[in-house]
Amino acid sequence: MTFWLAFLSAAELALVLPHARLATYLVAVNSVAFAAFCWDKSQAQRDGFRLSELLLHGLTLGAGVAGAALGRWLARHKTRKPQFTASTLGGMLTLAACALVP
Repeated sequence: MTFWLAFLSAAELALVLPHARLATYLVAVNSVAFAAFCWDKSQAQRDGFRLSELLLHGLTLGAGVAGAALGRWLARHKTRKPQFTASTLGGMLTLAACALVP
């Protein structure tokens, strides 16, 4: 419930911002990345259908780095794999570089 309230608050905030489309995209992709990492962890524990690592990397690098990092941390998922740490750091650096470009 709290997650959806935070999502709705962020979505409402996006409507007020000058770059509403970008803000809406960032909220959406971070929410999907967070949910994907948490869902993949639950499936791993149940021996169920898993998401591909390529999809998880793509969500992380597709500007969903905050949601992916939070999902990795809360679900304790993919924390021992150095390639996921590298893609998370790479996503953070990419977003920081994009924020610096006018």
